[in-house]
Amino acid sequence: MIQQPIQQSIQQPIYDSASQRSGNGVEHSWLGHGVAVAKAFVKSLIPMEDPHFSINPDKALEGIGRLATATIVPLSPILFIAKDIADAWFGSCVPGPDVKPELPQTSKATGEEAQEKEPGSKDVPLQQPSTARYQGSQGSRGLLALGTLASSFQYANSNASANGSIPIKIYDAKTLGMIGRNDSYPLNGTYQQTADIVVTQDYQSIGSDTDPFTGQYDGQCRTISDLPDCLVDTLKGSISDLHLTGANIINSTKVTGVAACVVDINGTVIGVRAENARISTWGDKAYAGIGGGEIKGTVANITAVDSTVETSGERAYAGIGGGLVHDGGMVANTTAVDSRVETSGERAYVGIGGGWVSGMVANTTAVNSTVKTNKGERAYAGIGGGVIVKGTVANTTAVNSTVETSGKDAHAGIGGGMIFKGKVANTTAVNGTVETSGNYAYACIGGGVVKNGTVACTTAVNSKVKTSGVGAYACIGGGQVTYGGSVANTTAVNSTVETLGEGAFASIGGGAVFDQGTVACTTAVDSTVETSGKNAHVGIGVGQVTDGGKVANTTAVNSRAETSGERACAGIGGGAVYDQGTVACTTTVDSTVETSGKYAHAGIGVGQVTNGATVANTTVVNSTVETSGEVACAGIGVGLVHNGGKVGSTTAAGSKVETSGKYAYAGIGGGLVSNGGTVANTTAVNSTVETSGKYAYAGIEGGEVRDGGKVTNTTAVNSYVIMKKNFGPESNEQLLCQKADPRVLTANCAFGPESNEQLLCQKADPRVLTANCASGTEFLDALDFSYGDVCPVNAATVSTTASASTAATESTAAASAAAIVSTDARVSTAATASTAATASTAATALITTGTLVAAGGLAIVGYSTYQWINGYRHGLRGKELAKKPLTRGKELASAAVNSVSHGCQGIRERMNRQRVPALSSV
Repeated sequence: MIQQPIQQSIQQPIYDSASQRSGNGVEHSWLGHGVAVAKAFVKSLIPMEDPHFSINPDKALEGIGRLATATIVPLSPILFIAKDIADAWFGSCVPGPDVKPELPQTSKATGEEAQEKEPGSKDVPLQQPSTARYQGSQGSRGLLALGTLASSFQYANSNASANGSIPIKIYDAKTLGMIGRNDSYPLNGTYQQTADIVVTQDYQSIGSDTDPFTGQYDGQCRTISDLPDCLVDTLKGSISDLHLTGANIINSTKVTGVAACVVDINGTVIGVRAENARISTWGDKAYAGIGGGEIKGTVANITAVDSTVETSGERAYAGIGGGLVHDGGMVANTTAVDSRVETSGERAYVGIGGGWVSGMVANTTAVNSTVKTNKGERAYAGIGGGVIVKGTVANTTAVNSTVETSGKDAHAGIGGGMIFKGKVANTTAVNGTVETSGNYAYACIGGGVVKNGTVACTTAVNSKVKTSGVGAYACIGGGQVTYGGSVANTTAVNSTVETLGEGAFASIGGGAVFDQGTVACTTAVDSTVETSGKNAHVGIGVGQVTDGGKVANTTAVNSRAETSGERACAGIGGGAVYDQGTVACTTTVDSTVETSGKYAHAGIGVGQVTNGATVANTTVVNSTVETSGEVACAGIGVGLVHNGGKVGSTTAAGSKVETSGKYAYAGIGGGLVSNGGTVANTTAVNSTVETSGKYAYAGIEGGEVRDGGKVTNTTAVNSYVIMKKNFGPESNEQLLCQKADPRVLTANCAFGPESNEQLLCQKADPRVLTANCASGTEFLDALDFSYGDVCPVNAATVSTTASASTAATESTAAASAAAIVSTDARVSTAATASTAATASTAATALITTGTLVAAGGLAIVGYSTYQWINGYRHGLRGKELAKKPLTRGKELASAAVNSVSHGCQGIRERMNRQRVPALSSV
């Protein structure tokens, strides 16, 4: 029976000096009481009446055993069970109800000294173990003090668990299911998973939309298997370091995720790894994702292996990181391996990072994975994000992965399917494929459609982009770039862009650029751009440029641009340029431009230029322009120039222009120049112009110049043509490079200062990219957590380096071009697991006091366990946590030794006084 404390008028806790120095709090109070108990225990072993400090060994052994018992068992019920066992072994030493407390039998001086140090009345409560004495052995008095101490320690522990300072252990499906459904497992609690858990099919998610989970769940890299629903319904707290295997959440009609259905504002999911997981939703706006179906908070370090996310409703977005990422939401470090994300509803966007992105998605990696939309109209798909609306997608890498759509207007891309007022930066595809089969379904590595948005730093290595629908543009940088959108720094190495449909433009930089859109700094190495449909223009820089669109700084090395459809123009700079469009600074080395359809004009600069459009500064080295269709004009500068079109500063070295169709004019400056078109400043070195079709005129300046067309300042060195006409010199004041656009080019074709505001990388997003297109760090700082402390995952690395350079020099004219492409595409999902977790399990204590070693071992284990728990609760990890028992032990031992030393010193002084009663008289 636990006796109630005896009431007194004044109840004040008693601390010794060590306790007072240690500060406040449960832990410091425990240290102080521990020192006091140690003093009482030592005093009980040393009879103060014995001048020779004789120790009773039986009582010492008995007291040590009980000291170990009270130390290792902090919980009250087990403590008293263990104490009863000890009492049965040694004989009970707890006083009965008829025994009254008494003051220690000491001298008068000692009693006064005790009253001075420990103030209080004679009715001393049991909470004061250093002064409460009972009749019986002195060892039993030490044990009683330890029992009271353990009881108070258990009370402090229970309070700490209630307020979340000590994590609640989750070790099976039963305790997991109690979260939020039992008062001892509150929704705002702190939890640690201590064992792998397999849940049953009747599992219910933690919390709800009205009662969200606001606590902390630390999985400690443990596993939860076979989830039939979201682990957490609505998350405003945190989930970390958790493995989820075999989740099978099917036919859900709500927003669904494996870790959480909804990651709300302030919610965080970090370090979750899903293996062999499947999510499928049915219904409109039934978003789905591994990290969460809907993201308003932060999801980071999500890995999906052999997993599938599927939706079938309208606007049912899907992703690995998250289905819908709101403005302010963030998804970072998402990795998909051998996984698939698929939707089949209208406007059901899909992506690895996120289906719909209005927030930020960063560091997304897909390996052997597929993103697909099935016949859904306007169902965009991408690796980084399906659609990016005023959001940002940065650092996306796809290795051996595919993005595919089959519906009308279903755009697809590695970076993003569609970018509207958003930003996509640093996209890399290695052995990747982007393919669409619906009409007007654009496909691209960087972005399918770029509307008033930005795509920067896109690289494709051994990759393929293909469309088969009508008007379905395809490219590496951006399928359609419009409304002031911009695409910059696009590189393709050993890659292919292909379209099959009518009016389906194709290119490396951009499929079609209009309405003030801009494409800059495009490089193709060992790559091919090809179309087979009618009016399907093709180019390295861009397929078609119109309505003030601009293309600048395009380089092709050992690459090919080819069309086979009627009126399908082809060029390195661009296929066709209309309506004030501009193509400037195009360089081609060891490359070919070829068309085979009727009216399919071809050129290095551009296939066709009309309606006030401009092509300037085109350089060709060891390259060929060839057409085989009727009225398919060809030229180095441009195939066809008319209706006020302008071509300026074209240079060809060691190159050839050839046509074989009827009326297929050919020339270095331009094939056909008419209706106010102008060609100026054309130079040919060691080059050839040849036509074989009927009425197919050929010339250095232009194959055919008529109806007000003008050709001026033409120079030919060691070059020849089948037919030649001489034209008088004309002014080139309107043709110089600065006329292209002062915002884009200066007089020498370098970028002007204004162009930086529209084209350079830093405009993508200062949080994502620096001026040199390197990754920024600000978005990492916004996450406010470390990427180092997460569960370990596998790492894969893919690297490809391609380089090509060619130079040609002539005494009277020189032309050179060099292109070097170095692509290092890495898939790295490396994380370091550093989780120091100590499970406090109160097991049955069998007290065997037969040996001192056993008792001492129990004491050490119990003491160490308690210190590890306290250290982990106060944020210690790793070596600091491991050293916690030793560090605190030194403090406790020092205080105890000091206190015992003071007690022993007092005994020595009393004995000395007894031995030498009259020292002063000698």
